Amino acid sequence: MAESMLTQLAGTGVVGAFLVIALLALRQKDGDLRAESKARIEDSQRMLELALRLQKDVTTAVAALTEIVEKWEKREEDRERLTREVALRTQGTPLQEIPPPLPRAMPPGKR
Repeated sequence: MAESMLTQLAGTGVVGAFLVIALLALRQKDGDLRAESKARIEDSQRMLELALRLQKDVTTAVAALTEIVEKWEKREEDRERLTREVALRTQGTPLQEIPPPLPRAMPPGKR
């Protein structure tokens, strides 16, 4: 149907031929724009998937590091307590007189 209309336009003379050429150029341009739009949408979807995957990986890494830091702080507190107890025992000071350790600052995520 479109081809028959273009053929009729082309048969009307020079103006019709120019209109056919313009319409064919516009059709080609429209196809190119649609292909580019589709490529951009696919690229955007891939980037979104990558961003979500990276966010998940970073969240997992931060959780693992938080766990490591908490364990390290606990071990450090235990080491300090044991060092203080040993020092006080060697000095002959009863354990009841040992002051409790000062509380450590909470990590930012724990407040």
